[in-house]
Amino acid sequence: MRNNILLIIVFVAILNIPHSWAQTKGQIRVSGGLALGSKAALNDKGVPTFGFGVNIGGDYFITDAIGVHPSYSYFLESTNTVSEFGITNASSLKVSSINVDGKYYFLSNVVNVYGLVGLSIASSTETFEPFGGFSETVSATNVGGNVGVGADYTVIDKIFANAQVKFNTPLEQLVINIGVGYIIK
Repeated sequence: MRNNILLIIVFVAILNIPHSWAQTKGQIRVSGGLALGSKAALNDKGVPTFGFGVNIGGDYFITDAIGVHPSYSYFLESTNTVSEFGITNASSLKVSSINVDGKYYFLSNVVNVYGLVGLSIASSTETFEPFGGFSETVSATNVGGNVGVGADYTVIDKIFANAQVKFNTPLEQLVINIGVGYIIK
């Protein structure tokens, strides 16, 4: 019990340490983490559903409150095989996007909160093997936009945690990113 109380006190103290870190003009950061897309995988009926992937990106701050954020998201390939009446139907889905988002930080303190809008070039490839004998591949690359919100939290000196939610119009999906980053400059 005593160890649990001590752990809680240390955790609360860390959360209340005043952070002098905030984004500044000319700052460069890199980050990476996990991505969850609402239409990035196939369910057992071959319908798009939630899928996991990875996201890498960076930030360059034009001003103290405005940053440019290029990123790349790659979702793990999803496959589905259904057998009915001795016939096997297989399908797979691959999804990725290249993004350039503008971030505006409207709250900079211990937690730095931002809104984002941007451009996205997204691609998806779906392969169908309806009767096991032949396959058909449908690929699409679309250009559209992103809109969302996110937050950064300083973990230690140059390391920060990030969480972000955005809607990607080319893929027509909600994307949730959670990751860590490092301040280079």
